[in-house]
Formats: sequence, structure tokens, C-alpha cells
Amino acid sequence: KTAVSKETLGAEYTPTQAKVIWYESALGAAPTVGAYDTANDSFTVTMPAGKYGNALVGVYNAAGKILWSYHIWAPEDDPRTGLLTYKNTKSGEYDVMPMALGATKVAVPNETPNANRIDGAGFWYQWGRKDPLGRLAQWSNGSPVAVTTVPDALNGINAATETAGEIGTFFYNAAYDESVAKENMNVLYLNKELLAGGYIDDIITATSLDRTEVEKEIDGKKYMISVDRYMIEQAIANPTRFIVTKNGCFNQNWAGQLNNYLWGNPKGNEYPRISQTYKSIFDPCPDGYRMPPKDLWLNFTTTGADAENKKWEYNVKGQNGKGQTDNTAFQKGFEFYYEGVGDSVISEDGKTGTYTEPENGKTDFYPTPGFRQYGTGAFSSVGSYSLYWCSCLNALDFNATRLVLSYSYNHAMAYGFLVRCVKAE
Repeated sequence: KTAVSKETLGAEYTPTQAKVIWYESALGAAPTVGAYDTANDSFTVTMPAGKYGNALVGVYNAAGKILWSYHIWAPEDDPRTGLLTYKNTKSGEYDVMPMALGATKVAVPNETPNANRIDGAGFWYQWGRKDPLGRLAQWSNGSPVAVTTVPDALNGINAATETAGEIGTFFYNAAYDESVAKENMNVLYLNKELLAGGYIDDIITATSLDRTEVEKEIDGKKYMISVDRYMIEQAIANPTRFIVTKNGCFNQNWAGQLNNYLWGNPKGNEYPRISQTYKSIFDPCPDGYRMPPKDLWLNFTTTGADAENKKWEYNVKGQNGKGQTDNTAFQKGFEFYYEGVGDSVISEDGKTGTYTEPENGKTDFYPTPGFRQYGTGAFSSVGSYSLYWCSCLNALDFNATRLVLSYSYNHAMAYGFLVRCVKAE
């Protein structure tokens, strides 16, 4: 709902219809979208009975322009039950969903076979965007879950030229190349979009903005439109497309410049009080839940700080002082202690140490389905590495081969990482 009337918005921004954009093929059929109620701006989505998975539903104007999109999440395990209470943080106590956003089941550590744990792999998200951008179908690079797209013609929206499955892979694995049509690769090239918007003058050599604002005409009136507002509009209009950026360009921020407000945390990398953050309209978490703070994972090391190449500081079940590559407990994920802190003892030379697990500690399993690269959208490090976004540009960062556990490093907006949602107060 909005306080702005439809008359003020004009026909271009007035919603009149809704349709399914894509749905996971495992659902067997597209969700049913009821008639759009223009009086109350509402519609009903019904998922196939007895099926579990995800879908994306778009809202359109009369001309068929997409105005907004909604992620429909129907997992087999209800993430609202079995919430885990993380207490050891700087900013408060949080009830955390036991699964990543978009997963269909809670991942089980050491489950045999490992393939079963793929159901616990959630969707990847570019920081600040609300729409999911694919997830794994199996434990290998380049294996996305199959989704089916629904042509406009089947939804009564315009005379469509698209075909089912056209954008169904969520995957592009090639070098950044603005000459390749975005329609063919299911990506947006940041440089190409910035050139079209007038924010850079040369698509080849531009590595920074020539201007942060450009005058544009909307409904017959002229406005100065910032680059991030322009790119946010492109992201809304292209909810299935990964925004790829050239290496070294625009700090790999898909919006052209950093906007800390997108996920409701204008304080950025500080530790703000909950009252200083808010539930943003771009927050991908379901109603009643929100993006977590960056201090959510302080209990995952024995010191509450990063533990790069210090395995004895990992507060992880099954480690027993061994390196990750020596222990099958770290296959496809880590079982972190969110309650109870183990004991770390460092050697005199500071290069080795021992770790003793806490007694009666409580654990939470985080799978490692990898991430998506900012320059290609390609899946990377599947099975050994994962990162989970928070409300600022930090992320929980853990790697089974390089012995890294970090949650204070600043990452670029254009990466695709996972999301764990926390209950809103």
C-alpha cells in the first residue's frame, strides 16, 4: 500500500496485473495467480499442492512493464519453527532461521549421502537487491536448480516473444563482455547500463563515474536522478538478471556507487542499535524477518574476532584441533557453536594451537554452496567456501581449504552471497 494515489503516479506506474515470472521445475507446474484486485492492489498466489520450492511473481502495468516482484518461498521445512537464539552479540539477542533463504530443507551435518544436503543451499543475492538469483542443484560448479519461465502469452500480458526456459539457468560463465546481448546471457552489464543512463561517457575506458546525477524527464517534469536510483530501477525491471561489473570498476558496486540504505542499515559497518536500522523494502527476508547484523556470528570463533589461518580459534564442532582438510566433518559445511565457547590455547611461537569444544554447546550448520562472481555471475568454490550477507557490506566468510573465518571484511555489492534471516523485533 502507498499513500501516493494512482492518479499522481500515472498509468505507467499503476499496477493492473500479476504473473509468474519463473518457478522451480520441481514444483511440477506454475503457481496459480488469481485476478489482480485493482481496488485493493492485491492478488493471491497458490502453490501446487504437496510440492516445495520457490517462484517469482511480478506485478505489471497495463502495458506489460514490470513494476515490482515477489519471491514466493514454500520450503518443506518451515523456517519459522525451530528458530535458534543467538545471544553472544554486541547489539542484542536474535532468533535466527535454521536455514538459508530459499532453501527447501534444514541442512543436516554429516548426512549420507552428501548430496542430500543440497536442499539446504539457499539462493544467492547481490547485496541490496531483493530478488533471488539462483541456487545449486548439485554439489558442483555450474549446476543451478532448474527453473521454468512462464511466457507472457500464457499470462495474458501482451503478445509475447519469449519462450519457456529462456532465462531458466540463472548462470553465465564467461568473461565480462558488453558486446554480448544481455537478453542472451541473463545478465546486466553495469558499464552498458551506466552509458545508456548518461553516467559515463565511454563504455570501454570508464572505471569511475563521470557524473553521479543526470537530468531526466518523468511524467513531463525534469528531475536530477542519482546513479544508484537509476540502477535500482534497472534491477527492479530485471529481477532475474545478475548485474556483472568489470574488475576494478566502480568498486564492484552494481548500483554504480555505494548506498548503505538499501538493506535498512544507514550506519554501514558500524554496530548500530536496532532502533537505528529498519526493514527496507529491498530486504529479501519474509515479512516479520530481516537481514541480520554483522555481529550475529561473533560466537563462531573463540575470540569473537576474525581467525584467518588460526584453526584453533574456530568454534566448530568436530574440529578437535585438526585442520579442516583433515576432518570429514567439514565436508559441504561447518557446524558452528552459536552458544557456548570452546577453549583455545596458542603455542609460544603463535603459529599453532589447540582447541577444545565447549561442553553442552549448541550448534548451527552452515552449508558451503559457494558464491557468485561479480565479473561473470559464475558459481565459484562450491562445496568448500561460502559467504552470508548481513545488513551492511560485511559477511560471514568461511573457507574449508584456506582456514579462513572472517566477518569483518568489506565485500563488494555485486557478489552473490547467501542470506540467513533473523526475526524482527
